[in-house]
Amino acid sequence: MQLMKHTPWSLLRDIREEVNRLFDRDLLPAGEGWGEHGWCPKVDIKEAGDKFVVLAEIPGVDPKDLHISVENNKVTIKGEKSLEKRTKEDNYLKVERVSGIFNRQLNLPEYLNSEQATAKLHHGLLEISIPKKEAYIPKQVEVQVEEA
Repeated sequence: MQLMKHTPWSLLRDIREEVNRLFDRDLLPAGEGWGEHGWCPKVDIKEAGDKFVVLAEIPGVDPKDLHISVENNKVTIKGEKSLEKRTKEDNYLKVERVSGIFNRQLNLPEYLNSEQATAKLHHGLLEISIPKKEAYIPKQVEVQVEEA
């Protein structure tokens, strides 16, 4: 049997990992949506050199039903996903696709230039690019080597 060193922080680390796993899963059964707005698109946020990029999965959303705002350090993605009308006569055996209004608000760093934000939608993937303010873009500094 191998002995493991116990640290006071190990229990907190284990609890944090368990909570993270809980929120990585959908908390509601498929088809019941998410919260009062019906559903919520999944997002990824990444820092890519001189900008931040937000990627949101919104398949089936008509671009005319999509509203994006970037103000201060918040990105808001609002929209509506519509499905065909369902009736009892349609004889569905299982319904998992969700529809309805969504509203997703994301906090981003303060050093982004919201006036130059751009958004594009391609095959259900929304990409919002927000450049950093010039003062916050990392500068490369060349090292000068002096010979003795």
